[in-house]
Amino acid sequence: MESSTRAQQWSEWADRLVAADPEDVPAEVLALAGSLAPGAGVSLRLFPDRVHATAAEALELERLQQQTQEGPGLVVGPTQGTVEVVDLHTDARWPSLARASRRLPARALRCFAVTLGGDHLGTLTVWSTEPRALDRDVERDGVALATVTAIVLLLRRREKQLEQAVDSRDVMGQAKGILMERLGVTAEVAFQLLTRVSQRSNTKLVVVAQELATTGHVSAPGVVLDRDHVVPPGRATDGAPQADGVSS
Repeated sequence: MESSTRAQQWSEWADRLVAADPEDVPAEVLALAGSLAPGAGVSLRLFPDRVHATAAEALELERLQQQTQEGPGLVVGPTQGTVEVVDLHTDARWPSLARASRRLPARALRCFAVTLGGDHLGTLTVWSTEPRALDRDVERDGVALATVTAIVLLLRRREKQLEQAVDSRDVMGQAKGILMERLGVTAEVAFQLLTRVSQRSNTKLVVVAQELATTGHVSAPGVVLDRDHVVPPGRATDGAPQADGVSS
């Protein structure tokens, strides 16, 4: 395949994966990897423990690598992007895996690291039922597909983190708004109150804010916050806000 044609193919792969819904990305990767070699089996392991595969045999090969702690899937990573296996049944590098895998049809195999920079996200494995069946074209295309997969997975991760950050900011604003309205305090003081509860309860600040915004009440040793009061434990409430409840 000419370099321009191959580059166009890789670009189309990227477009396809970017356009896919996040939950459909693994299936799309399997379909694309399966096109690299006729009759190939494919598995995609995403750390820590998600495995997607085109067939039961591919899943079993992943399981055997974990069971024996041998195999190319345990070798590839940021410093070694791909590993070739000419014939898995006779490979002397992993004798336990070679013996255990003889009941499987997998023979020739190439494993690719799904990695970008320092982020090692998983492995992509393509295997054939014939020894020496996966050539250099499969290697080049497999490396490209694994890299595109890593880019898309990291993009989805960043999008999710951004959404969570926006949600957290919205929740924080709601919680501060409750305290500002009910207690007549500034946004800065409202934030200090939430921070005090977070520290005393050893709870993330966003969780404290979410609880207050959702239930109208949150408490920690030394302070109770609800929509109407800020009260130290043990003191009776008379219906009036008591901001002194946050004193150390």
